[in-house]
Amino acid sequence: MKSKIQFLLAFAMMFVMLGAFEALAQVPQLFNYQGIARDAKGNPLSNQKMSLKLSVLPTADATVAEYEETQLVNTNEFGLYTLQIGNGTAVNGNMKTVKWETGNKYIKVAIDPTGGNNYVDAGTNQLLSVPYAIYADKAGTAADGGHDKTRTGAVNSNAAHVAGDVNYLTKFTALNTIGKSLLFDNGTSVGLGTSTPSALARFHLFNSVGNAEFIRMQNTASTGFGKFIMYNDNASNYATFTKYGSAYVGGYPSIASQFPYANMLAFGNNLGPFLLANNGDVGIGIVTGGTTKLYFNARQSTGYLGIGGSFIPSANVHINNSATGDTLRITNATTGHLNTDGLEIRTTGNAASIFNRENSNISLGTNNAMTLILLQLHQINFYIQCKFIPTLNNVIYLKPKSNGGSNLMTLQGTKTNVLLL
Repeated sequence: MKSKIQFLLAFAMMFVMLGAFEALAQVPQLFNYQGIARDAKGNPLSNQKMSLKLSVLPTADATVAEYEETQLVNTNEFGLYTLQIGNGTAVNGNMKTVKWETGNKYIKVAIDPTGGNNYVDAGTNQLLSVPYAIYADKAGTAADGGHDKTRTGAVNSNAAHVAGDVNYLTKFTALNTIGKSLLFDNGTSVGLGTSTPSALARFHLFNSVGNAEFIRMQNTASTGFGKFIMYNDNASNYATFTKYGSAYVGGYPSIASQFPYANMLAFGNNLGPFLLANNGDVGIGIVTGGTTKLYFNARQSTGYLGIGGSFIPSANVHINNSATGDTLRITNATTGHLNTDGLEIRTTGNAASIFNRENSNISLGTNNAMTLILLQLHQINFYIQCKFIPTLNNVIYLKPKSNGGSNLMTLQGTKTNVLLL
């Protein structure tokens, strides 16, 4: 008759038999276990045939068993039953796969007093001793933290690994053989290829023979990029070094047609990019509000250099600006370096002008000789013959007088219709 009695293992008596498996025989994958079945009031379930489900758990609250089996047992007059875990009908897993070496194990017992398969949880208890013969059969070493530390044999030191190798990081030089690596750590700096890393370096790469490729960083995704970023004490201050893939789409903001991303190298500090395009073009710019303006734009195909703006240069040196005016200023230590100093060449709309902002002259000449001097008193001195051609039919010659006048000029005309201003 089916009973409504709830079962529990109020006083679990577990005896893991640490003795006597036959030494010459193969280690059996089972161990002895005893328990007392009691009802909810603590009375033993005497002389009763019942079925048990036994689970080996890695933790007390584990929901997945490492091994699980069912057995039929008979209790004595005290409710005591004795069995061998591993000798029942396996439901889940295998005794050989239980990781005894990883630490504590727990036995969960479920009972059906009628001998069927309607199991009622009767409690979970810790195995206080690991079945040593089964454990020894796995040739492992117990480890803490629940991690599997099994290995294939004893670990030995490489014959060349001597006491003088202090501070070298170790590595496996062969199966289960430990030797020294190339990494040297003295507690302050780490050296690769050197046992005397510089105290100024956290990581010191060293080579003394031939050429060396010290670091290789590679991203094989053609539509991606590889990036190196370095920060200082402020997380918003950084420098970047980026290599784009050969099929990366798009281009740098505002100058995408000149500097497409594909195979480009870009590096910079915060908002100051330095760009090396795939075709050899070089650009240095400033990003403001998401817009990039080039201040240096060298073109590989023409050899032209643009300064001051993002337009494609059309001369060997081309100063360009997106505003309506542009100024080239040349100063030195004598003139000073303010916006009112030096020589100024300026365009304003379609007008152009040349100014000497200093209280001095402007001189023009050819063949290492002065041709024209503009004096600060608004006078003009001509030192050689000057030829002015206002039209194709009128020619004017201005020549110094031969009568000794220092600044007096004569006029000679080949045609009559000559206009002298």
